[in-house]
Amino acid sequence: MNTSEKAIELVSKFDSCFLDSFLSKKFAIITVDEILKNFEGLHKPEYCAFDAIGERKFTFESEYPEHMTGYDMISYWEDVKVKIKEL
Repeated sequence: MNTSEKAIELVSKFDSCFLDSFLSKKFAIITVDEILKNFEGLHKPEYCAFDAIGERKFTFESEYPEHMTGYDMISYWEDVKVKIKEL
């Protein structure tokens, strides 16, 4: 799933709960911020591998074809946040 698709998915999940699209976007951004907190202080993010086993859930460009590093994951979620704001 690319970052635009993920942004739309997150906002649409909140749309089913709220009538106000502003609130849906706000809660989607809060969700991404909470995800990004998990990467704060990550020791050597370049050595952390994500999405290395099983079905690929994210579409990304990385120097490693089989997994995302911590830096890639942070970049992915920061881009999702930008895409949510653009909706």
